[in-house]
Amino acid sequence: MSKTLKGEYIHVILGPVSVDDLEHGAISFYLGTRNGDRVKAKETWEWNTLSKPTNQVLDLTFPRLPES
Repeated sequence: MSKTLKGEYIHVILGPVSVDDLEHGAISFYLGTRNGDRVKAKETWEWNTLSKPTNQVLDLTFPRLPES
């Protein structure tokens, strides 16, 4: 869960879910509701294995908002 400030998501923490995810090299972003409707962002973030935390600014575009 992330917070928003003036329409921007802040403090989103990204990382692989499992060791197998390290091989994929791309992270996808979704907006979702508790009832299961989710929408994928048009953008992804290509990444490599980092040895330390990094800040990344992304401008995500969603084709629609999830229905609540």
